[in-house]
Amino acid sequence: MTTYVYYPRGLATGGPEALHQLVDSLRRQGQDAYLVPIPGTAGAERAERYAHYDAPEAGAVDDARGNIVVVPETQALLLKPLRRAQGYVWWLSIDYAPRFVIERDTTSLLPIERTRNTRFPLLQVRRVKRALRGAATGEDALLGRVGHLAQSHYA
Repeated sequence: MTTYVYYPRGLATGGPEALHQLVDSLRRQGQDAYLVPIPGTAGAERAERYAHYDAPEAGAVDDARGNIVVVPETQALLLKPLRRAQGYVWWLSIDYAPRFVIERDTTSLLPIERTRNTRFPLLQVRRVKRALRGAATGEDALLGRVGHLAQSHYA
């Protein structure tokens, strides 16, 4: 069994660090685990600040039975082509996850988050666009058949 974790190569923020930590932790426990650059990021330099993690890269995912593929919440569609490996979406930033931004905008009481995009007619348009995109891309169906991971009860 091998675990493949997609990550945005070259980006140095909390999400990519958590992805490095996941691979490092799995390897320390004797598991076979690798990072895989998200398409379009493979040409970027690896973030130097994560060099101390044991998180080597694999060139591609092996879609074989028993393997696991983890993607950050922004890249759920990378799981769509999987036929044999088990896919998981890791909800790293639930507050800023694209699927939940509209809900946050709808319920937020913070003045800084009350913008032109949070007015009722625009929220309705954004909801319809998200629903159409989810259906058209197959993301809604995909999210129903893959596993979900979170770092907190809140998420």
